[in-house]
This record gives sequence, C-alpha cells and structure tokens, in this order.
Amino acid sequence: MEINTNISPEILSAKQNYSIVGNSPDLIAAIGRALQSAKTDLSVLIIGESGSGKEFFPKIIHNNSARKHSNKYIAVNCGAIPEGTIDSELFGHEKGAFTGAISDRKGYFEEANGGTIFLDEVAELPLTTQARLLRVLESGEYIRVGSSEVKKTNIRVVAATNKNMLQAVNEGKFRADLYYRLSTIIITIPPLRERGNDILLLTHKFATEFAERYRTTPVKFDDSAKSVLLSYRWPGNVRQLKNVIGQIALFEAGSTVDGEKIKKNICHNTAPNTSPQWLLLRLSTTRASARFFSSSSSRCRVKSTSCARSCAAVLCIAPTRSITTSRATNMRCRAKCARWSSITAAMMPPLTTR
Repeated sequence: MEINTNISPEILSAKQNYSIVGNSPDLIAAIGRALQSAKTDLSVLIIGESGSGKEFFPKIIHNNSARKHSNKYIAVNCGAIPEGTIDSELFGHEKGAFTGAISDRKGYFEEANGGTIFLDEVAELPLTTQARLLRVLESGEYIRVGSSEVKKTNIRVVAATNKNMLQAVNEGKFRADLYYRLSTIIITIPPLRERGNDILLLTHKFATEFAERYRTTPVKFDDSAKSVLLSYRWPGNVRQLKNVIGQIALFEAGSTVDGEKIKKNICHNTAPNTSPQWLLLRLSTTRASARFFSSSSSRCRVKSTSCARSCAAVLCIAPTRSITTSRATNMRCRAKCARWSSITAAMMPPLTTR
C-alpha cells in the first residue's frame, strides 16, 4: 500500500483512528484543516459531494478538541427530519405544545450541552428553523417549542452540506447571515474522481474487507480494471465504489477481474436519473470533445434505432423515446454518435437491448 512519508504524525493518527484511506493532497489538507479547527470553538462548514466521507470530519474535530471529555457528540441528519418536527427535535418542547406532546422533552442542543452537534444536510433546514439556529450561534440561547423560557447552551456546531450554499442564499432558500455564521471555517472534501490513486487503495481495502468478513477468496484486478476504476467519474463517490467492489468481490471471488467486468458492474450501480456529465468517464479528450457530446449526443433521441442505441450505450441507459426527424438529420446524428462511440467503446460496456 502506498505510504506518503510527508504526512504529519497527527494526520497519520487521524487516518488510522477513523479508517481513512488515501494520500491525495486535497484529502490530507482537509484532515489537517479539521485538526487545526479542533483547537478552537469556531463553527465549521464541511462541503463535499454525497458519499465523499464528510461524516468523518466532525468526529475528528470533536475528538481532538477540549470538548471530547464531555462525551457529548450528536449527529443530526437535518434532511431526514420532517419540517413539522425539526424544531422540536433540535430545541425540545414542552408538554402540550402540540398534539402528541405528552411530556417535556429535551432537544439535541440541550442534550449535547458542553459538546459538539453535527448538523448534516444543513441546507435542508426550513427558514424558520434557520432563524432559531442563528440565535444559538450568536448568543447560545434557544427556546423550547411551546415555551417562553429562554435557555442557554454551550455547544460547538459543525455543519455539512452537498449543496451550493451561495446559490441557496441567492435563491432565498438559506439565510445569508446564518451561512456566514456557519462558515467561519470551511473544509472542502474532494470528490473521489479527484483523488487519483486513492481509488485503487480504497478498492484494495474494500475487496480485502469483504473477503475477510465473508470468508471468500479475494479478487484481483488486472491493469485494464485499474484503468477503468481510475477513469470513471464516480458520481456516488466512495459509497458507490464500495458497492461496486462489494458486488464484484461476491460474484467474482477468487478470479482476476478485467476492465469489462468493472464496466458492467459500474453500469448496474449507476442511478438511472444521473445526469450525463456525471456518467461520462474522465477521458483524455479536449474540451471541444466534451462540448460536442453534451451538445449533440446527449440530446439525441432520434427515430433511428442505431443512433439511439449508440447514445444510450454511452450514457448507460436504455433508449427512451424517439422523435421524428428527417433522414438527413438521422444520418448526421448517426455519424456523430459513431465518432463518440469509437472514443468510449473501450471504456463503457455495450448496451444490452431486449
């Protein structure tokens, strides 16, 4: 396994403690930034795509801070709590505050007093809850639902999101003042496609863990498999890679996996509604080639069966609907798709049609 001797002992310890695999500069920088942030009580906003591993960083911050002795660390998935109950979950409620409130209840901010609260998917908070959260960040004060008594809490807030927060602010979906309070420190987690050889390190880790857990013979990966793994864009990031490798480790146990088998499993693990730019492999082509694909092939839903199949093969989707076009248009589209298919043929599996 690749070892970077330039990594500090503190970062190496954090990687070991939280089973973080990888040596890419952006990942190491993110871990180092989390360790530095732990020395303060400033609010932290963690930004990264879904499945990139954002959940490890609040734990690194908490467990390397003075608040670790409180043993109070609560993680809250804001996107999983209904809007009607989010205030009660976070700030608590009084008996009789609403139907079903048969007793007083402490909220997460009260339970985690003295510790750290991690607000995952913070961009999903309703505007009314955002106003309550802003008050906590500014003064440490909050009010239970159904109460008029002001309570105090001493808590560190770490938030995470996979959304473009500035865009959400501009669209009026997120309060600007709350954004600037939360983003005192920003930690950006790199997507898997930008982590280079970390992909191979993670592949080895997942394949080995699967074989040990289920007592199967480990799989091996040839050079063509490694090439495909490194070229794919991984829209689901580490989570998607783990799913793909787990499936391969089960059905190909003891064998040497080639690129074709990787492509096949990638297509089976790709969300059907994923946008084309995420499904595309990172090809060593020019930007003009990328623009050509997005402007022609991705919109190609022509009546010509061969053209539709060619486009669908690139996108890992089945042809959906067709439109009536002239024969000349169909011929031009076929030619364009054929040229693009020749580039991607070695990287994506052929479309299986019924």
